[in-house]
Amino acid sequence: LKVDQDAENIKSYLAAGDIINGDLEVKGGARIDGHVRGSLICQNGSAVVSESGTVDGSVTATKRVIVAGKVGQGEKAGSSAVDCPGEVIVLGSGVIEST
Repeated sequence: LKVDQDAENIKSYLAAGDIINGDLEVKGGARIDGHVRGSLICQNGSAVVSESGTVDGSVTATKRVIVAGKVGQGEKAGSSAVDCPGEVIVLGSGVIEST
């Protein structure tokens, strides 16, 4: 998945195979290739969940949310899996679930 990191203000990266147990809150945008067992909050940028990425909870971003992986499939997702004033883009096999 190719994304313009400057345009999306991507400052944080979670590599494939890496796991965070709990919420991840970043000051810019983030690219998730690993697994966040909680929610992802991007305070000033986009959230990118790649094909190998999973966020069990919700995703919040100020620019865009781009999903090629899985979002909102855990019990932490709540009623709304994505909160973003900009575009929400689901690519290929990307999945966003909510209750």
